[in-house]
Amino acid sequence: QFLQWAFDGDAPESVEGVSYSLAESGLDQHVGALLRFPGDRIGTFECSLRHPTPRGATICGSKGVLKVPFPFWCPTSFSVQTMTGLGSQDWSSPQTYSFDLPAVEGPFNFVNS
Repeated sequence: QFLQWAFDGDAPESVEGVSYSLAESGLDQHVGALLRFPGDRIGTFECSLRHPTPRGATICGSKGVLKVPFPFWCPTSFSVQTMTGLGSQDWSSPQTYSFDLPAVEGPFNFVNS
């Protein structure tokens, strides 16, 4: 869902992935995928029950990088670092934007959910 959000709701044209399963249940413990979107855009993701992951998201584009920290599925901040110059050699200082989540009550299954 995050990749589709990053690519304006477009569906991927193709998906290639690898998975690792050691559990007797046969459930995947680790998955990595490469998705090709219309317009020669590429997205990747990784998720694992086997080892800890940063659970953040990074979008790299032709003008810079946007980083969404844990929990990327419901963040309270993100940072933008722009780049210019030949071969993207000139980087700005990262600019961080923070915001509050709406006030809600009740039990949650995930952080900020």
